[in-house]
Amino acid sequence: MAIAAIGAGVASAVIGVAFTPAPIRPPRDLNSRALSNQLQPRDVQAFTDVDRNTNLARGFYVAAAVLAAAGGGLLWWDLQSDSVGVQARF
Repeated sequence: MAIAAIGAGVASAVIGVAFTPAPIRPPRDLNSRALSNQLQPRDVQAFTDVDRNTNLARGFYVAAAVLAAAGGGLLWWDLQSDSVGVQARF
């Protein structure tokens, strides 16, 4: 269970990284056009795409952090020699 949670956390982080590069290039182009007051109506969709990708990446990063922390906690608890586990000692 602990290893699965850590693995799911790593997978979620990788997916978050996959969404992160997508919003990097358009903001530079949009920001340069915004500074020169040359924004077009079609730029609204670009801003929407950047926001969506950024929010998706943040969500995956938060999920990765929660899963990794839960998996790490479960692994730490499982490896404690003095902890009471599911298996009974005979």
